Amino acid sequence: MLKNIGKTILRGGALLLSLLMLASCSSGKPAEVSSESGISRYTDVPEVTVNDLVYPAVYVRTDIYGEDNTTSPRLVTISTREELEKYTSDSEKIYDFETNAYSVSFYDAVTKYDAAFFENNSLVMALLNETSGSYTHGNRGFSKNEGGYTLNLIRFVPSEATDDMAAWHIIFEVPKTSPVLESEIKLDITEENTAA
Repeated sequence: MLKNIGKTILRGGALLLSLLMLASCSSGKPAEVSSESGISRYTDVPEVTVNDLVYPAVYVRTDIYGEDNTTSPRLVTISTREELEKYTSDSEKIYDFETNAYSVSFYDAVTKYDAAFFENNSLVMALLNETSGSYTHGNRGFSKNEGGYTLNLIRFVPSEATDDMAAWHIIFEVPKTSPVLESEIKLDITEENTAA
């Protein structure tokens, strides 16, 4: 009988420990990655589905070290592996595609996009040059507008931000059957203030 009581206490203790560990893991908040990370700290937030079409996003910090004569923010659509290679070759003189100190480099992020991927998909990339490295981003999806679709992003602005520049490539995998690709895509960025 003493053995059974001991086993019951051990099982109860193990169950209680498991429940406490599970409760501590579930904070209700998204997991955060440091602001130095190449992946936005809000990538774990479920994609907001208030708009028509939502595709997952990969947030890659690609700081500028060359002369950038392009407008920002802007969108780039890539439909083939060859287009991706040309974009990468043309842009690697401007953006830091090699550094993976931010969790993932641009090169690492795009290696999976081979010819087989482009048979059924395209990439839509939002390029942002931000005035602070503290800004992070979120995705509200593509909404229908009068002439096509608008990509709706969120810029999270902390109450205290660093005074440095940061460039981002936010990459969306869009199926070639998506109506988003059938017309011009506009970009809308809404700012939301966050705690520091």
